[in-house]
Amino acid sequence: MKRHTPFSQRCLSQCGLLMAVLAVAACGRTESEPSPAPLQRDTSRDFEVLERVRQKRAPGEEITRIGQAVEQYQVRFGRLPENVATLVRTGFLPAQPEPPEGMVYVIDPMTGNVGLVREIDYRLRSSPRVPR
Repeated sequence: MKRHTPFSQRCLSQCGLLMAVLAVAACGRTESEPSPAPLQRDTSRDFEVLERVRQKRAPGEEITRIGQAVEQYQVRFGRLPENVATLVRTGFLPAQPEPPEGMVYVIDPMTGNVGLVREIDYRLRSSPRVPR
């Protein structure tokens, strides 16, 4: 018949084994070796990081706001607006929303969905084609 040892005795034996392993690991270390410096957190950049996170969320909120303005425009005029500037000009948006750098808010002319595209892609798509 196998005899079970109490839980506290097993914990003590495991702790003893852990202490022995740590002692062996520390044996090769000399006193002249400096101990590693404690980790210190640089809090000076926290505000910058939080501001970038806030700005990354802002386009989604702007897309929702522009989408609501598109719906209101469509109800009133029976058609989709050509672009975001049309919404500003007709008073459905108070001001031209500021997209992230290098991006442009666009309205899909078929569905009215609002999105962000790279400015270079938008310019290439909307520029007139030159015949060859």
